[in-house]
Amino acid sequence: ADDVIMTDNEIRDNVAAVDGEGYGGGVWAYFATLQGNRILSNTASVNGDGYGGGVYGDYVLECDDNVVQGNVASENADGSGGGIYAIYLKSAMGNTIEGNVAARGGGVYFEDYAGKLVFYNNTVAHNEATGNGALDGGGGIASEADWVEIVGNHFYNNTAQVGYALGGGLLVTAGERHIVRDNMFEANVASLGGGIAVYTATGTIANNTIVGNNALVGGGMCLLGRASPELDGNVVMSNTAAGYASLAGGGVFVNVDDGVAITLTNHIVAKNAAGSGGHGGGVFCFRGDCVFLNNTIVDNDRGVYDEGVILGSTHGGTHKVWNNIIVGHSIGIQLGIGTASLDYNDYYANSTDVIGVSWGAHHRTDDPSFDDRTGGDYHLALGSALIDQGDSGVDVPLDFEGDPRPRGGGIDIGADEAYRAESYVSESTGNDSTGDGSSSSPFATVMKGLGETRTAGTVYVARGLYTETVAITRSVQLLGGYKEDDWSRDIAGNVTTLDAESGGTVVAIHGGAVSATIEGFTITGGEADYDDSGGGIAVYSEATAIIRYNTITDNHALNGGAGVMLWGSELQESVLDSNRICSNEADGVFPSPTVVGDPKAVMQGPEPGGGVLLGGGPVLVVNNLIYGNTAGAGGDGMALSAYYGPVRIYHNTVVDNGSGEGIRLMGTARQASLHNNLIVGHGVGITGSTSGQAVWDYNGLYDNAVDYAPGLEGGAHDLHGPPLFADRAGSDFHIHTVSPMAGRGMDVGIEADFEGDARPLPVGSRPDIGADELEQNPSRVYLPLVLRGG
Repeated sequence: ADDVIMTDNEIRDNVAAVDGEGYGGGVWAYFATLQGNRILSNTASVNGDGYGGGVYGDYVLECDDNVVQGNVASENADGSGGGIYAIYLKSAMGNTIEGNVAARGGGVYFEDYAGKLVFYNNTVAHNEATGNGALDGGGGIASEADWVEIVGNHFYNNTAQVGYALGGGLLVTAGERHIVRDNMFEANVASLGGGIAVYTATGTIANNTIVGNNALVGGGMCLLGRASPELDGNVVMSNTAAGYASLAGGGVFVNVDDGVAITLTNHIVAKNAAGSGGHGGGVFCFRGDCVFLNNTIVDNDRGVYDEGVILGSTHGGTHKVWNNIIVGHSIGIQLGIGTASLDYNDYYANSTDVIGVSWGAHHRTDDPSFDDRTGGDYHLALGSALIDQGDSGVDVPLDFEGDPRPRGGGIDIGADEAYRAESYVSESTGNDSTGDGSSSSPFATVMKGLGETRTAGTVYVARGLYTETVAITRSVQLLGGYKEDDWSRDIAGNVTTLDAESGGTVVAIHGGAVSATIEGFTITGGEADYDDSGGGIAVYSEATAIIRYNTITDNHALNGGAGVMLWGSELQESVLDSNRICSNEADGVFPSPTVVGDPKAVMQGPEPGGGVLLGGGPVLVVNNLIYGNTAGAGGDGMALSAYYGPVRIYHNTVVDNGSGEGIRLMGTARQASLHNNLIVGHGVGITGSTSGQAVWDYNGLYDNAVDYAPGLEGGAHDLHGPPLFADRAGSDFHIHTVSPMAGRGMDVGIEADFEGDARPLPVGSRPDIGADELEQNPSRVYLPLVLRGG
């Protein structure tokens, strides 16, 4: 059937076919949306070939938040896709795919398909591929699709170990546009390629963590046939290859056709093991042309054979190994046959550094000075002898975490480009020219601090006024509220102001896989420059953010989201927590895109949201004070959709925003939930149109001309009455001890209020509505508990 939506069903113990071919033991889906279902213990075929023990996805628009468990493609014949057989699976997010069985693709099988398929943030565990054919395997997933994005998933304890089965976690057998990124492959088992196996396919495999997998050959990863994916920034650690016919490759094994080039850049290959059956604890390039640039290959010595890199054991090839760190092996690099060019590598603590090849005129034998070699932290210390010593002629513009190269006069040797783990900034005592970013010698500007701090690092900003616009394109923490003499913190006392002086968005966070924290600032003077939306803070282009304990005030947007515009990412929830968002102004005038279909034109029309515009999701908006904002296109306080997934709006106090709308729900807000919010002093409290799946209840509404717009029905447990603010006119929105909003909310799992007070108080009671939680509710009496011994 067309346009079927299946939600919150349990589908179990079904059989699609007994003797013939079977399609979809639990569900055969065509033009369907599957959300929140439990698809359990189904069988596609008993004695015939089976396709999709749980789901046969002929054309699935969305497959989100389902549990697909214990399904079998075929009990006694050939089967593909134990959990899901996907022809067209447009989007699969947040599913648990566990304990399914098939000959290939124990969890999921992607059939050959040319269009884009999305597989994000799923758990794929304990699935089994039982086939022993030439290209069988893929305990977690097997794919022959041309373009599938497998991003942000957790693969663990999947198996494919019958005969010469490939890919315990993932097997890719065809396609040119695969993207396998930011996944965790852990404790998977296969004959070849414990974590990942690729056969005759290209695409990208980048920034994955491949740890603790096991195989006969290629403990972490195995590349075969004409496989030539782009390989960058993967962490390959603590994998084991038992070995077969003298071949192992504890971390990575390469056996591609003659003339096929494999390039590894920015890899951490560490603590892997080769067992008694074969050589190559780290990387074994058995066949093909291998190029290794800026990798860190360390301590692959847990097994019987502990070579770092083996090149061309019995097959010739043309190899290049430059700018790598090779540490802690019996043999650093060994060339069998073929030719190899080695230079600018650092060799340290190997019994023998190189065999069969010259190590190059610019080689080094320095201690790399890792931050914590024993603990597996292979960042270079700031005093490392390898900083700026690599060959800058190689094309490796970023390091393994995405930090730009070079930082100094040349690129560093190894996978890491050395940046500060933390930097300090003070406008009063810092200096961008002479400061080194330490607490005793800080930088003077926020952008200097950000530029000198590595991914996942922290920038501490002291009190004062910083007249600059801030662009964040890497995952960092930016924290304000510090005192420059001792770096003690008091956000309220040490006011730290970022003022753009109408020169653009104050803080812009953007870029795929970027996740930033902004905490403890006054953010003001912004003029939105992301298609005229997002004056104070703008988060877009697949970035996520935690925005917490800030005052976001007096910003302007010609379009929408004057205070905050948060477009969000499909991969991770953003958080807007305990901010004071006030006196921002959005005009609601849409700028025409300069190019037809310009992706920057987020909404393709005038955008609402004076204080906050949530254009996507998932996002949690909690404990914010949102007041005194205006918007020309509606949603003076807040406007929201849920285009990418659930938007949770809990415990906010939304007061006196213009004369229009407190909260506007846009048309795609079907996955929005609004609970325990206090909405006061608007023409309309909550307005907008949704597709019917937005939910709200336990909200407090007062002094609105209309609480809900026509067509929207109020929640069954909403509260109506004066909240008794301490000083509404003075923007003090603490509620009085006898407020009717005290102790009347529902438990949504929020454990603190906007000031950090525990919620609910007392423990065991119901929480208050709004951003504030009273210390106690005197209308309740709690008698002492007396225990008498027996």
